[in-house]
Amino acid sequence: MKDSGVEWLGEVPEHWDVVPLLKKISSIVDYRGRTPQKVEDGIFLLTARNIGKGKIDYECAQEYTTEADYREIVKRGKPVVGHVVFTTEAPLGHVANLDRDDIAIAQRVIKFDGLAKTLDNTFLKYFILSSFFQAQLYSYATGSTALGIKVEKLVYLRLVLPPYSEQQIIVRYLEEQVRNITRIIDAVRSSIDILRERRSALITAAVTGQIDVREAAIE
Repeated sequence: MKDSGVEWLGEVPEHWDVVPLLKKISSIVDYRGRTPQKVEDGIFLLTARNIGKGKIDYECAQEYTTEADYREIVKRGKPVVGHVVFTTEAPLGHVANLDRDDIAIAQRVIKFDGLAKTLDNTFLKYFILSSFFQAQLYSYATGSTALGIKVEKLVYLRLVLPPYSEQQIIVRYLEEQVRNITRIIDAVRSSIDILRERRSALITAAVTGQIDVREAAIE
């Protein structure tokens, strides 16, 4: 281990680097600008609300823009499967890897692509989700009603960078653990739903006289 040189971080493995984030990014696209026209049916518009903590939810917010506005938006940079999308405000610091390219990207979202064979985009997603990065992010955030970070502040953010092959090992480990945790969460939610149904059925049976609760009341 060695001292990372960053007070918040402490020690890191000796063969890892701690470098400015933007030095390991091959492209960065800021989609802020004119608000695109919203239509009932058109090109799906990926907003900050669709980007969660590691995932994209296309159901939670469904907005669409015109073909003309889509062409203007993609002039800044086309969506590419695997690239990282990051929210700069409302909410701040949510991140995911793109899983489709037939969309437009809205304001308050930045797209990153790590340097080839240097920074794995899925590792970058997980790093952005880490408490270390989130602490950095909020230390440079500003705003009274909604915290946000300005693009010029990104130069101050630091990246912990293992060798590329090690990043891929870390990603495989994390994705397996996330799958395990997700299975547990799904099982618990299913149990909660069953218990709620049983509670509701029990209350209904008691208040409609389908079960006799007088003995329980006496006890």
